Amino acid sequence: MEIEGIITHAGGQLVDASIIGEPPITGSRPTLLLSGPAANKVADFFAEAFEVECIGEQVGHASAVKSCDSAVHKGLFALLLASLATAEQLGVRTELEHLWASKQYSLPYLRPDSEHLRRAAKAWRFAGEMDEIAATFASAGLPDTFHCAAAEVFRRLSDPADLSDMEHLLHRLSRGQKAC
Repeated sequence: MEIEGIITHAGGQLVDASIIGEPPITGSRPTLLLSGPAANKVADFFAEAFEVECIGEQVGHASAVKSCDSAVHKGLFALLLASLATAEQLGVRTELEHLWASKQYSLPYLRPDSEHLRRAAKAWRFAGEMDEIAATFASAGLPDTFHCAAAEVFRRLSDPADLSDMEHLLHRLSRGQKAC
């Protein structure tokens, strides 16, 4: 809103934009959310590279959707890694993964280690995003502590050294200070 005020005062119009999804791969395109009074004016410029959705006149709505979406996807990833690290430290990781494999609802948690390592390699980006999400939740009157903890999970992984396999990754998560 502060940026919108500066731009409007200078005679311009701000379009809030957020990209949702993975980088374009063969046959896939990320979604570009646009909001603000001029969103429809710029949408066509991006239609070739993105699935463009104009979601209203209010600047900030595109960013808010991105924040809430990432709160779930990246927040769940942090929780998954923390759960695996805890199970590893307690000597029950194999049993936990066996339990997840036996239940339909938890099958999505069982990704190949290579997938977890690929996502963890981006932890340096996710830590700051979790801090922003925590602030967004707090501004809406909701608890921010879960995403503060998720930020800490990602901070512990932000140096790509020792992320060569899951055991190193999970050990690295358990080497920090107690958060609460």
